[in-house]
Amino acid sequence: MTNLNNKFLYISKNLLINLVDSFIEQYERNPYVNEVIEVINYACKYISADIFLDVYPSNILSLKSTYNKNYSLNSTLNIFEVSDSVIVAANEYIVGLSNRINIENNEKLSSTDFFNLLAETIKTTNAIYDHEKLINIKPKKNPAKKVKVEIGDIIAIPRPTDNNKFYFCIILERNRFGTAFGFFKNSHLSFSNNLSTLPYCIVSGEDLIQSNKWLIIKNDPALLNLFKSPAEIYHKPDDESKYGYAEDDEGNLRKILKDEAEITGLISGSYRQTYLEDFLEKKLEDLVGV
Repeated sequence: MTNLNNKFLYISKNLLINLVDSFIEQYERNPYVNEVIEVINYACKYISADIFLDVYPSNILSLKSTYNKNYSLNSTLNIFEVSDSVIVAANEYIVGLSNRINIENNEKLSSTDFFNLLAETIKTTNAIYDHEKLINIKPKKNPAKKVKVEIGDIIAIPRPTDNNKFYFCIILERNRFGTAFGFFKNSHLSFSNNLSTLPYCIVSGEDLIQSNKWLIIKNDPALLNLFKSPAEIYHKPDDESKYGYAEDDEGNLRKILKDEAEITGLISGSYRQTYLEDFLEKKLEDLVGV
């Protein structure tokens, strides 16, 4: 692992600084070491890409961090108030660094080695408060066998109010933002005619697929044609774009018009770039409307 750290520490640090900058933009202060680790841990829940040798990031239950003796944590961070931009920066750190290492070494990195590298990076990042107090980071992993998930899989999500009825969606992409789901606005699917779709994707994770609460019922890539490609997330307006932007996995931005901003919820303020699965279940009635 020493050679790997020496080779990729610089890249890791640059990606981590992007996360720190996003945190500073929201909170107007630098993050504490445990806050950075908490955000990374939270972001893992959205990432179902097969980037680690031993586990999907979404199957990492927690990150156990060890500190110098007598160190007291200083954070009062509410992870559910962390902005989408911070979570996306954390996703980009995890996926971007893993992909770079995997490509250049022609093999996947174990989750243990990845978080060793994260720990070494934090220790040398002065922009993180108390960075020198950290000793190590160890992932606690779900030992369950991976459920194989593919693009074009149709997913049935039980309704919280009636487990005999379902919401239906299709996996569009698995990218640096998370898993992009395309939702059908139908209470049942005949996989033939009269399928209505939500006009934008919803980004979440695959934990509840792995636990078999969300069920893969078939694979039908032909239905991908009912949705926009590539999948995009949305950003709020600024001085350059009155109604905001859409961004794809490669970082391409396009300005959107008023109709699209209204449909996605950017204008009303209801739009979220990512959802945890449990929270998404509760919001689907409002989002899908069936």
